[in-house]
Order: sequence, then structure tokens, then C-alpha cells
Amino acid sequence: GQHESHLDATARRRIFGSLAAQIEHLRLHVEHHLGGNHVWTDLAALCRAHGVGHEIVAVDVLASALATPPAGLWVVEVPLDRTTRRADATAVAAVVRAAF
Repeated sequence: GQHESHLDATARRRIFGSLAAQIEHLRLHVEHHLGGNHVWTDLAALCRAHGVGHEIVAVDVLASALATPPAGLWVVEVPLDRTTRRADATAVAAVVRAAF
């Protein structure tokens, strides 16, 4: 048919084996790939380059950082520890909802 494979059985086995290995790697290392700053962007440098204020704060002081924002555009970065990421992300979301 139209979607019939032009690959022989050996090539298909190699492709599927490679895909299976990649899926297994992601399963074992998902936190590394998705946790934390997975885009590897230096937010402070990006903000400086565009004249935007930038502040790094801990989860427990985020509410006070948002209580009196400076004039103009600014970014508040809250680094999360992978061991407490779920709870911290929930706390950050609650603080942001309350502030805005």
C-alpha cells in the first residue's frame, strides 16, 4: 500500500531498538531533562540585555518580593530544588495567584 515500508526487517529492528533506547533513557532521566531550568537560559543576562529588572528570590520570600514591585517591567526568578519541586511549584502558584 501507500504507507508500505521500504525498509528491510534489519533496518526496522535497528530503528525500533534506537527508539526504545531513547525512551528508556528519558524514563530514567526525565527530571534532568524536564526539571529545573531545562532551557538553560540565563534569565539575568537576558533581562540585562533588554533593560528589564531581574531579581532571584527563594520560594519563602516570593510574596514579599511581589508585594512592592519596582516601577517598570521586571522578572522575578524563583529557583526550585528538585527534591521539593512539586511542593515549591504549588507554593509559587498560590503566591502568584494571590498577588495578581
